[in-house]
Amino acid sequence: MRHPVEDHERLAETERIPDPAAESGPPEGPSHLKGVLTGAAGAFSMRIAGAVLALGFNVVLARFLGASGAGVYLLALTVVTVGTVLSRLGMDNALVRFVAAHASREDWGTVRGVHRTAMAIAGGASLAVMVLLIAGGPFLAESVFGKPELTLPLRIMALAVLPMSFALLHGESLKGIERIIPSQFIQWVMLPASLLALSWAVLPRWGAAGGAAAYVAGAALTAAIAAAVWRRSLGQHRSEAGTFEAGRLLRASTPLMWAASLNMIMTWIGMVALGVFATSADVGVFGVASRLSVLVGFVVIAVNSVASPRFAALHAAGRAAELKRMVTITGGVMAILAGPVLVAVVVMAEPILAVFGDEFVAGALPLRVLCIGQALLVLTGPATPLLMMTGHELQVRNAIGVSALLSVALNAILVPTHGITGAAVASAVTLPLVNLIASVQAWRRTGLVTITRLSLQGRGS
Repeated sequence: MRHPVEDHERLAETERIPDPAAESGPPEGPSHLKGVLTGAAGAFSMRIAGAVLALGFNVVLARFLGASGAGVYLLALTVVTVGTVLSRLGMDNALVRFVAAHASREDWGTVRGVHRTAMAIAGGASLAVMVLLIAGGPFLAESVFGKPELTLPLRIMALAVLPMSFALLHGESLKGIERIIPSQFIQWVMLPASLLALSWAVLPRWGAAGGAAAYVAGAALTAAIAAAVWRRSLGQHRSEAGTFEAGRLLRASTPLMWAASLNMIMTWIGMVALGVFATSADVGVFGVASRLSVLVGFVVIAVNSVASPRFAALHAAGRAAELKRMVTITGGVMAILAGPVLVAVVVMAEPILAVFGDEFVAGALPLRVLCIGQALLVLTGPATPLLMMTGHELQVRNAIGVSALLSVALNAILVPTHGITGAAVASAVTLPLVNLIASVQAWRRTGLVTITRLSLQGRGS
């Protein structure tokens, strides 16, 4: 049996993209730390701003609509989010990977070609999904969820699929050229800011349907700003012509599409199960609790958004030692940043939930359970983005597939009898399981250990 390090050396020879800069030798560990901390601080600040704005909107939503009305809105949002994920066809991480690799070689024509090809493919898929959701809204609301009041908000919100897909893909392209703060602003700040600004006017008058209309308006504005930022970020390179083979992009994105679809199942199956087996109020309480638990998990997203393009560029250049240091540093930064947030949310669960209204305090136990799952996710390190950025998309898909199947089974067993607590347990078990499996695969495929060791020096096996 070949040792994982030998596998990594063999892959580096066959998959690397020549990079003259690699001959100059890797920078020292401290420069890695500075780069990751600087980028992570910017991304983290954007994520904090986005989380605060989203929290503010959810408070307004809960206060105006109550648990039941908030549940209708969040259920419509769940369905539309599923549609938006499907419409992107796994292009998110494929874009980061190819854009980062070619940007590191200053091949800006190909960078533009990758971006245009991805947007064209995802645009067609988004239109198809949008039409299907609008046409099938009554069936989903009445026959699947048994909630006729869901029909109008769902059909309105379906109009956001296309602009949200465009906005998110522009954000991924910006990550690839290491424009981290603009990408995070687009992906995490613009939409909740728009929703919070509009919510005071639309929610009291039109309820969940008004919230859905605000979501569409916010998505359209976000997409327009994202396109402008992408064009401006290219600067003098925006006129360089280039192409990229659609088949090559799809070969990389298809496994990631299945991974994204399976991850979507795992992420949203709790909300869907509650929509089928429980009341709209239960959906609202769980929705608020799950969004609060993400305050812990968004550290992972913020740090990975900085590290992922660096993983891709270092792997493409065959700089294995530098990649190893990056992985260790990334895991340590995640754990240090997530710890205080975890403690605060777990200790103060009841008073935090009371801000949304007295009926939401029932979500305290589910919130604590969900936070434990997020903490375990942090401790398993950057395994998933490491695999995706080094060409091992199939292993990510398989890890998510195992966890998604377990998530469906656990929700089917636990939600009918234990409600929102059952949904929280299912999520807390399966969410970190993905990264645990991925960490084993990362060690086997690259020889790198991703489990967090609280080191910022870039050393370790």
